[in-house]
Amino acid sequence: MLNQTNARAVVGHVIDPIASSLVKAGVSPDTVTIVGTVGVSLSALIFFPGGHFIAGVLIIMLFIFSDMIDGAMARMSGRSGPWGAFLDSTLDRVADGFVFGSILIWAARSQSNWTVAAALICLVGGALISYAKARAEGLGLDCNVGIAERTERLILILLAAFVAGFGVPYVLPAALWLLAALSVVTVYQRIAHVRRQIPPAPKPAETAVPKPPADVPEPPATRTPAPPPTPSAAPPPTPAAATVPEPPATVPESPATPDHGSVEAAPPVVEAPDTATRGGTQSTMPIPTMPSDGVPEPEHTIPAPAASDGQVDDAGTPAANSPDTAGTARPPASSRTNSQE
Repeated sequence: MLNQTNARAVVGHVIDPIASSLVKAGVSPDTVTIVGTVGVSLSALIFFPGGHFIAGVLIIMLFIFSDMIDGAMARMSGRSGPWGAFLDSTLDRVADGFVFGSILIWAARSQSNWTVAAALICLVGGALISYAKARAEGLGLDCNVGIAERTERLILILLAAFVAGFGVPYVLPAALWLLAALSVVTVYQRIAHVRRQIPPAPKPAETAVPKPPADVPEPPATRTPAPPPTPSAAPPPTPAAATVPEPPATVPESPATPDHGSVEAAPPVVEAPDTATRGGTQSTMPIPTMPSDGVPEPEHTIPAPAASDGQVDDAGTPAANSPDTAGTARPPASSRTNSQE
């Protein structure tokens, strides 16, 4: 393969004198890289879409060699480093995109859809091949494998385009399909190669659950009693209507006691016995007594003094047997009833 060490050594015998001359002229490797990328891109975009493959291939081949010249110049001048490698790889993707993109435009203008599909696979496959290698190297893995690397792809497509420029039909469409198949195989080779370098991830160890000692009995399972069903709330019974006794029609009013202001019943008056039976006039009056707690004591009757001789009776007739009152007129005496003030 042309990108291997032996192939580069063979090509180096042609490239090294040119690189040494440019270094002596003071040209930097970065300048050669940028000029070569711009020349390849413009040549492909100008000549390939219109079918001018012979002029386009010749000019592109001149600029493609600059990719090898800038590396040789960097080694001779001692300016090799990460920046040069990064710039060279990035601009190579730009040049490849313009070459295969220009052929895709040509196929879309004058060829069948199958040829367009083959050109599209070559465009995507070329970008994927380069990305797989860059990503693997970024992970510290080797990915320098594959049957269709960048140099082989460019030689195959430019050679077929140069022959097609002489009017040979079906050469470029067939080369596109062949290159599409090689690109797919190369992608698979690089993926498989990287996968073999990565060991499988270890399975996570199963965490053993510690078992309780044999002599310790397991506690019985505790059952949570189910809550009792909530009875449906029944409406409270309606209480029967209470019978309120009707008050008496007439309530006799009692005179108020002067001292206590409370309504007390009038004590009954005990009449004196008949004068004809006892020979005199007697009258009794109730004298209620009021204890300290306000409850009246039972009533007592105090006999009134008997009418003396010479006093008149209830009918106003003076007593007949009164010697003091003979011949003397006295006013009629009236019986009074004492009441407690």
